[in-house]
Amino acid sequence: MRMIRPRMIPLRTIPALVMPLRARFLRVMPLRAKLLRLMLLLTACLFATEAMAVELLKTVRICTPAWDDYTQPDGTGLYHELWQEIFAESGIHIEVVYAPFKRCENSVLKAPFKRYDAYPAGYEGRGGLNPIWHLGIDLLTVAYRKGALSRWVGEGQLENKPVAWLRGYDFGKHVLKVPVREYEVSQIEQGLEMVSVGRVDFVLDYADNIRKHVEQLDLGSKIEIAEDVIIGPKYYMIFAKSAKGQELAEVWDRGMMRLYEAGKLTEMYKRYNDLAY
Repeated sequence: MRMIRPRMIPLRTIPALVMPLRARFLRVMPLRAKLLRLMLLLTACLFATEAMAVELLKTVRICTPAWDDYTQPDGTGLYHELWQEIFAESGIHIEVVYAPFKRCENSVLKAPFKRYDAYPAGYEGRGGLNPIWHLGIDLLTVAYRKGALSRWVGEGQLENKPVAWLRGYDFGKHVLKVPVREYEVSQIEQGLEMVSVGRVDFVLDYADNIRKHVEQLDLGSKIEIAEDVIIGPKYYMIFAKSAKGQELAEVWDRGMMRLYEAGKLTEMYKRYNDLAY
């Protein structure tokens, strides 16, 4: 029988056979190490994000105009009470800054102005986060020059007429069902003065504000007031589009639900003669 001798591999060829295997091994190991490092980094980021969200929720920064009975600078008013009941009761410190409405809206919604977490009385679809529970319902009052109308009969009387309101309120877009010639004013006093001399035909605002300034300006003999005659949509606390804003909106909804179920929400609104609840 012929014996078959095993083929001997020369020693000089062994490195040539081993080196490709070693190269493959070295290529695979760094990839695995990189994947492991990436997983650890993502895990760390997740925990850091959660910790940051908890830290950020310690404070809510609200920008608002100063409105009688709602957001008075001395800290009284319906909205101040709501913020105390909802945010402060949840352990969140409240910081309030007073500014014109348009500036507040920009400071919450628009880069690079974003400085605050929320503003009150914004309409849905303005670019921020609106919660489920609304803050109020628009009920507008109309001021016009005495003798301009025999009496107020409806919104159709505004059609194609010059109509003024405060800058940023956007009643033409969100409330009115007829086209008008829009005039935005910085102060309601400016709009009422324009009505009194015939520069615009109508001013739209809320009843308390119009009554107050007509009296202060001594325009009662020149201006007629039709109170609460235009019903608009709901408006909301509007929160910034961010992880913190989302958390704050959820805190708001939970707080409003709690107040409603306890019967306290309706009581609070009734005390301020607000019919939203």
